[in-house]
Amino acid sequence: MTSADEPTRYARAFEPKPLSRIFEIALEGGYISFASGDPNPAFTDTGWMAEEAARLLRQPGDPMLQYGSGAGQPSTREAIVELMADQRADLAADAVQVFSGAQNALDVITRLLVSPGDAVFVDEDTYPAMLNLLRAAGAHVIPVATDVEGLVPEALDAALARAGREGRAPRMLYTIPDFNNPRGTTLAEDRRPRVVEACRAAGALIVEDAAYSQLAFDGRRRPSLWSYDPQAVFHLGSFSKILAPGLRVGWAVCPDAYRALVQNAANSSVISPNVLAQELAARFVERGGWREAIRESARRYSRQFEAFAAALRTHDDVGLHYVRPEGGFFCWLDLPGGADAQRVLDRALERKLVFLPGTMFRIDGATSSSVRAAFSFETEEHLDGAWRASWAPCAPNWRAKTPQAAAERGLPGAAYWALRRAR
Repeated sequence: MTSADEPTRYARAFEPKPLSRIFEIALEGGYISFASGDPNPAFTDTGWMAEEAARLLRQPGDPMLQYGSGAGQPSTREAIVELMADQRADLAADAVQVFSGAQNALDVITRLLVSPGDAVFVDEDTYPAMLNLLRAAGAHVIPVATDVEGLVPEALDAALARAGREGRAPRMLYTIPDFNNPRGTTLAEDRRPRVVEACRAAGALIVEDAAYSQLAFDGRRRPSLWSYDPQAVFHLGSFSKILAPGLRVGWAVCPDAYRALVQNAANSSVISPNVLAQELAARFVERGGWREAIRESARRYSRQFEAFAAALRTHDDVGLHYVRPEGGFFCWLDLPGGADAQRVLDRALERKLVFLPGTMFRIDGATSSSVRAAFSFETEEHLDGAWRASWAPCAPNWRAKTPQAAAERGLPGAAYWALRRAR
């Protein structure tokens, strides 16, 4: 093998792992999937889109099929200002950078902010795609303890101080404060200014992933970290969870010092986000009624969780533990007796049930006794009956540990070989 054949650090960050095939397995016929955090299409009125898209495409000169502004369509930026008005009234449209989904924003901002060796702090269980981006950037990723009220400020203080003593630049905190992915927890409001102040004092920027923030079950938006200090926080949002993920329209509101830099980098990444998709996202807001539409979606997701919780309660006698989410799509389940979540997944796949083991969200991929279940997409019938029927047979084996050889392969037993066959 020549040096040209060897993968770069960037490439190694994205090498396929057996567990990454779970999503493809979930798409096969007959599986009940609690794996992917997909919005439920039945909960959003998109019937107007076809007529509106046709109208936009009939415009003289076909502007919807041309390049647009690299910063985003003016109408879309104004719509985002309206969406965020409950956070700060002084947000200007020219402070909004539109991206091809919030994932595109994470990619661009990570590459701009992080140099090899920089200390980046994350929730101890966090979004796997962001972990890949941080690995690709060569970051020294440091997990920060969380509890039922989200990120623990004292743990963040200690982690920042330790990085400083080790001579590592504390570059960035990445966190999902509202209805966290994967834990479903919400950062307590009295902790939010403490988190912002801790990072400010250490000279670390904050990347706030607010993809789920508008989906509070009680209809009340929590104050964003960005609202405490817009010059220290990159606030990322998305239309994916409140309208349609296929549009691929997200945004970032950046500190003034980084605004031009982010726009130039975004332009180099995608030139301009999809113009038609942006205009449809803007029309979602311009048509009016969007606040109540989002609240109604959140109420329906709340009912989804209640159906799921009804199934969970049938396992109270074995010590299954979970924290009720206040919004969003996810519930984090702690298995009794330190059971290996991958072994439970193995049994669940045999019953045509799919979820994600906690190891997927760990920096080191360590064995986990927790699972993430997404309750957003399946029908209420599946949330209760199918979960109950498929999950129950796994219970007798919760206390059994996965054999070491299977653990080394990344999946236990039948689950591993099912994924191998799917390749």
